[in-house]
Amino acid sequence: MTNLSAIPLPSNASLIYRQNLAQLISPIRRIRPRVPFFQLAAHRIPTLWYLYRNTIKNCPYDNIRWHVRKTFKREQNRTSAQRAREQLLRGYKWLDAFRKAQSGDDHWIAVLTRYDRLIALKREKAEWKKLAREEVKWQKKMARRPILTGSFIQSSLFHGPLPRMKPQPQHIHNIINARRAKREERLELFRDVSDMQEDIRIEAAFEQGLARVAKKEKLEFNSVFADKQTDWMEPMKTTKASISASHQRDVARFQSAYPPELIETVRRAARERIVNKARERRRERQGEILNITRKRARKGIPAHLLDILPAHRIKMDKVAKSSVSEVGYVGQVKRRLGFRTRGGEDAWRKEGGGADPERLQDLDSTDEAFRVEMRKKRFVKGTSKKPTDTLRQN
Repeated sequence: MTNLSAIPLPSNASLIYRQNLAQLISPIRRIRPRVPFFQLAAHRIPTLWYLYRNTIKNCPYDNIRWHVRKTFKREQNRTSAQRAREQLLRGYKWLDAFRKAQSGDDHWIAVLTRYDRLIALKREKAEWKKLAREEVKWQKKMARRPILTGSFIQSSLFHGPLPRMKPQPQHIHNIINARRAKREERLELFRDVSDMQEDIRIEAAFEQGLARVAKKEKLEFNSVFADKQTDWMEPMKTTKASISASHQRDVARFQSAYPPELIETVRRAARERIVNKARERRRERQGEILNITRKRARKGIPAHLLDILPAHRIKMDKVAKSSVSEVGYVGQVKRRLGFRTRGGEDAWRKEGGGADPERLQDLDSTDEAFRVEMRKKRFVKGTSKKPTDTLRQN
């Protein structure tokens, strides 16, 4: 045991040096807590249980109460101590004003009444902004929503029967990728376990040979693998059986049939797709410019053909892709390029009704009436000839 009386006491010079050193270090010592102020109970309890609760409770107007809630929610993530102190002082001023109004102070009642009317307008504007943001968010969500295309995705080892969707939902993509990665891990583990089993068999055979030699030489030999080969193999067999069961489930997923409900849903989507495409083509024929119209017009000739085709052939291809029309100049270009049209060469007659004699007679009568009206309008004021005389001369 150490004798304490044998330890020498520090000298006076050492004590003075230690005191001076402590005086130099004390001013630069950290006095703030290492925990952020907004996590301290000394800040959270007074703010939430006293300031916020009493401010909401004593607020005499609904619009001002709404503004107080919004302000606290906006400032709750504030990490600056100085900014938090300013907001807390502002909150205590609110609380004091609300209590004065509750006690019957006419001045503060008038101030808060006028302030409530101002906040009402601000609140209405904020509500409209909220509705606009929600509508924009909903429209973006609907624009990115998966749509059934009317076809199937062939089953694989990683997923069962699925309808083809555009765009494909992200969670389905993640499931397929995760299953693919897990299958690779299982295959790698299966190979490693098989290699370990082969190593154990080789070691057991080697030990059996050593045991025979030791028996002939009358030496003692303790085997590790040969006598307990079954015990060594049992965990590996269990692991391989689990992997094989997982692979069987993958095969069953690949061989699973399409449910009748899914088939009916996809067929209904295919019919709806045909209706939508027909409506789209009808709108294009009416002259409306759609996204598919712009996309088709931007499609050019492949590069290997663009280099060898003449300029007029490139122009004709551009004209043919600019519209879905099958009559007029566009129809003529399409027929020259070999496009299949529904009406053939006589499509313009069927659309215009040129083959009907009665229709031609009506058109001639309308043309004659138009010409007569235009001659009347060309009559110059001040001339001696009347429009009827001019017509007789013509």
